[in-house]
Amino acid sequence: MMTHNKLAAAVLMSLMLSACQGENSQDNAAAMGAQLVQLSPLSSGDMGFSQIQAPVTQGLNTRRDDIQFVSPMSGEYQPRQWQRSQLVASDEYWFPVSGEALNQGLPLTISQGGAVIRLAPRADMSSGALFHAPAIEPASLELSAPKGAQVPNLVRSMANAEALASAGMNDDSSALLLSSAAPAGEYRLKVRTAVDPRSQYLVNVKEKRSPLVLHLRAPMGLSLGQSLAGSLTLDGLGPLSSAKARLRQGTQELPLPLTLENGAFSAAMPEGFVPESAAELSELLIDVQSSVDGVAVKRTIKTAFKHFAPSGRVLPDARVQWQGETPVAVTFNLELADAGRYALSAVLTGTDSNGKEVAIHSSAAARWFEGSDSLTLPLSAELIERSGLKAPFQIRELELKDQGQMATLSFQDKALQL
Repeated sequence: MMTHNKLAAAVLMSLMLSACQGENSQDNAAAMGAQLVQLSPLSSGDMGFSQIQAPVTQGLNTRRDDIQFVSPMSGEYQPRQWQRSQLVASDEYWFPVSGEALNQGLPLTISQGGAVIRLAPRADMSSGALFHAPAIEPASLELSAPKGAQVPNLVRSMANAEALASAGMNDDSSALLLSSAAPAGEYRLKVRTAVDPRSQYLVNVKEKRSPLVLHLRAPMGLSLGQSLAGSLTLDGLGPLSSAKARLRQGTQELPLPLTLENGAFSAAMPEGFVPESAAELSELLIDVQSSVDGVAVKRTIKTAFKHFAPSGRVLPDARVQWQGETPVAVTFNLELADAGRYALSAVLTGTDSNGKEVAIHSSAAARWFEGSDSLTLPLSAELIERSGLKAPFQIRELELKDQGQMATLSFQDKALQL
């Protein structure tokens, strides 16, 4: 009888435990939920494309593994603005010259004393065979002052290839440092001992601490078919009326006609100018020759930019996975023009008791895609709960990258409020 009672009690206990476990499972299932949401429209500081096209270069990153991770953050959230352009400045100019021109003598525009003239030999393959110009000793260079100028010690000091190499300039160049009393004007540079006419050199004139500085603001990235636009100004002169520009990409170099107006420039990219490799940047080089208060000024400036195909975009529909009142994942739909490896990243923020937006963690995910599909960014329930922050939560700095092209395809500061 006792044995029968024990058995009955054991069976009853087992049934009760099973029922409790079933209730817990149902509670957990009920606590998990999915919510369909719409991303916010792009704002003026964001970037993205409505039309996509396949890359024209072979992808650099072709890994097939899936990656997901979060990195803890803390403190009041500081928004990161998308950097569309970069600003560069120049107090120098440079140009290529042949050995024949050096033998005959060539003009140099100098706008102030203390300028540095550097001459660097270059390799040449125009004949089909490699020919590298020899270094030139600075003592064999002859520099003539502008007509009528009387300067006893025109050249203050000289540096040969060995001296410049010790300073980290390992291109066999030599240099002349002009006296601070050297006047502005047109100088003439030539070699006393003739060099091989086939030789190629780069002449660089730098006027350190000159008030006549050329400023260029240009895009850091440019999609295929997009026009190039920015600003170009010279201190002391303001807007420029003319400038010569060229584009360089790998082995390509093409002239680029510029339209200048009130300090801004624009230019249509030459037809057929496309990236040769996803690993390379394109270069914009601009030469300016002008006059400020009667002083002739020459400047060269350059900047690099990423030239890429807008191969994908984030679609407005997304799905948020919730665990109770805590978001644990967001799935984004991607429209892609071709197979490749793509990555998403973002920052999750929450709201503290004072209503301030506080960073919780960053999140990133990447994988290989055969075509348009979805990608899920993980959110850490543990970090969210540990932070003590509450809704509204926000997805900030949502960035889509084509890892094959190494290019950013979209950036959205305020993508989603949860």
